[in-house]
Amino acid sequence: MKLPHLAVGLTLALAVGSATANPRFQYDVEPAANGAFDITLARSGGDTAYWCAASEYAQGELNASTSDRIYTWGRTSNGAVRFALTAPSAGPVQSLSVSIDTVGNSLSVVSAYQYCLDVLIGA
Repeated sequence: MKLPHLAVGLTLALAVGSATANPRFQYDVEPAANGAFDITLARSGGDTAYWCAASEYAQGELNASTSDRIYTWGRTSNGAVRFALTAPSAGPVQSLSVSIDTVGNSLSVVSAYQYCLDVLIGA
């Protein structure tokens, strides 16, 4: 079952005086095997939009702590980006990039969430 989400939660949106989230960051999440999850953006967005969505899902649905790491597992056959809280079998990679296409790339949950905040401040 696909779970629709908005990348800016109601609590956070209310904190800045608006109950309307940026529709650019709407996304769907499809749980996958072994705790992985697939994210599809409702509208086009850059790599940071995927990291934002992955962070929100990891915190809200998987109860991840802010220090947990989110890893990219690549793209699925339908174009979604697969993420997990565990490194893929190829292992993590050392990267300064936020590319979602680099399998094994990772960010901490809190670092990925910073991209959600960028939407609120217009960065």
